[in-house]
Order: sequence, then structure tokens, then C-alpha cells
Amino acid sequence: MKPLGTGSYLKNNAKKIFPQFICILLSVYFVYLISVIFYSSIYGMNSYGLNIVKNAVTVDVNSKYRLPEDVVTMLKSNSDIGGLIPIVSKTGQFQYNSILTYSDGNVLNVFAEDIKKLLNLFHMKVVKGRLPKGGKKEVILPMNFAKQNKINIGDHLGNNPDLNTSFDDDYKVVGITDGPCSFMVTSSNIKISRNEALRQHIIVPLKNEKQAIVVKKLKNIGEKNITVFDYEDLKEQLASQYKSVNTIKFILDGLIVLVLCISVSHINSVVLLNRKKEFLILNLIGYKKLQIYKKILKESAAIDAIAFVVGVLAAVLTAEILNITLWEPQGEYAVIFKFEYIFTAVLIPVCVFIVNTIVSLKMSRWTFSKV
Repeated sequence: MKPLGTGSYLKNNAKKIFPQFICILLSVYFVYLISVIFYSSIYGMNSYGLNIVKNAVTVDVNSKYRLPEDVVTMLKSNSDIGGLIPIVSKTGQFQYNSILTYSDGNVLNVFAEDIKKLLNLFHMKVVKGRLPKGGKKEVILPMNFAKQNKINIGDHLGNNPDLNTSFDDDYKVVGITDGPCSFMVTSSNIKISRNEALRQHIIVPLKNEKQAIVVKKLKNIGEKNITVFDYEDLKEQLASQYKSVNTIKFILDGLIVLVLCISVSHINSVVLLNRKKEFLILNLIGYKKLQIYKKILKESAAIDAIAFVVGVLAAVLTAEILNITLWEPQGEYAVIFKFEYIFTAVLIPVCVFIVNTIVSLKMSRWTFSKV
């Protein structure tokens, strides 16, 4: 004889299961949204830092020092390097406010012929306007910053505390870019040759898995005179910053799970007590204790699974609405879906199921005392 179907129980006892269902649903909902907000904060920071060195190493040289010619030749001859890009100077800085945090970006002054190569390297596209011309006080800027500060083609940027920009002069906005990295680009007031610029500050196109050997050679030249930014080093530096963010998220998730488990264990205890007569009747008509116990766990798993799916869908919908109505208009971007969110959220029903199993086992002596 088979126990009564799980579906029938859920359908006929909607009011009884509603408290547990709504607790799990809301917990999944908030944990998923917390994941969206915290990851999106890190995503915004990465577009101004870590994403830039995924495909390239940047080399800053002390103003009184120059890279040796043989080093430049070595870099040019390396088959893994797709052509060096000299940065004449950093003509300014700007600040971008992302969800929960802010990031500092640079204004790169490069030779006009290198602008397209620079954008292609970082998978950036000009979505509005055009590229800056050589020798002109013109600049292109990332879309998120433009949206956040309501900057349009034809506007001028300089030292403006309200916009969080700091330039060495007044620049006209001629283009807006979009992509995984965020920086501004200009090509103005260049008074040195390309060869000379290659010995001062360069971007070395090199994917992160091939950076180690080249970075080691560059660092051996002289640590006091050369600063090398590569993927692994920057990732390690940022890890300490992200650690505090991840700690806060871990604490919030932990509190939600703890409160939920306490609440659900109490709810489950009350439900089992109220079902004592039901279990006695099932035993009288031929069901064994193990069958009844399996029936309880199947019902619990079904409630957990349905609440999890509904909670995730509700969170995704809420995040998408917030993205469209709040974050995107301000130039902020939320990553709505990642498998990491699902993995974090699924801990809710898993923990609840474990707690329900433990509670059911501990209560079996008196719940099934007449079974």
C-alpha cells in the first residue's frame, strides 16, 4: 500500500503549509536580492580595475627613469603580445558611484592611431558619437559615467567637484563607449615621439594566463622605478577589499538562515503535533512508521522546492524592475542572474530540509507513540 500522494496533501492543506512556505519563499527572495546587490557592487569596481588587466599588463615608469631599449625590444618580439600601446600620460581622473560603493577611473592620453586598438583590446565599443581626434581637447567616456552624471555629446569636462572629475584642461565630449571596462580616452597635447612614450608608460596586451613570465622579467628590472599591474597582483589586492564586503554578506545570509531554521523547526513541530491523529489512522489502515516518515520528508521537500522556485522568480523580477527603473537610469548596472546566486539561495531549502529531518527524528518518539 502506498502513502497518500504529496500533491494531494499540499492541495488539501494549503493553510497548514502556508507559514513554512512563505518563510522559505521570503528567505530565498532576500538572499537572492542580497547576492545581486553585493555582486553588482563588485562588478562595478571590477570594470575600473580587475577587468582592465585580464587581457593586458600595465607598466608605469618613474618620471626620472626609462624602460631599457632591450626590454622594449623583448616585449615587441614576444609572440604572445599583440603590440604595445604607449600611454603618453594620465590627464585626469573621475569617480563612478556604483551600487554600494564607488570607483576611481583614469583619463588615458594616447596616440590617435592607438585609440581603436585600445578599445578593441578591452572589448569596448563607441555606442554614440566618434573617436577623439589627435591634437584636440576631445574625450570619450564610459556610458555608465555619462548616464550617472547626465553627460551628453558636446558637453565639456574639466575640474568639476559635482561630477567628480579632475582634468588638466577643459575637454569636449565627442563619444560614449560601452563594455566590460571603464576609462576615458583622449589624444591631446602630445609632444613626445611614440618610441619615447614606449619607454615611459605602456599597456602590454597579454591574457592573464600568460602574464606570469613577462611580469617577472619586468619586476626584476627595478622595483623602485617600475610599477607593474597584472591580473594576479591586482586580484590579490582587491581580495582584501572584497573580504569585508563578503563578510557582511556572509553574516546577513547566516542570520537569515538561522532565523528561518528556528522558525521552521517550531512550525514543523506544531504541524506534526496536529497531525498525530492522521498518522494513527494511516497506521491502522496498514501504513508502517517508515512509510509515514518518508511521506513527511517528501512533503517537506516539495514545499521547500516550490517555495525556492517562487522565491527566485520573485527576486529576479524585482531585481529586473529595480534595474530598469532605478539603477540603469543612474548609470549603475545590476547583474540579475548568476549561478552563484542560485547556489547561495538553494542553501535555504537545503538547511530547512535538514532541520525538518532532525526535528522529525527527535519528535518521532511521541509523534508516533501510538503508531
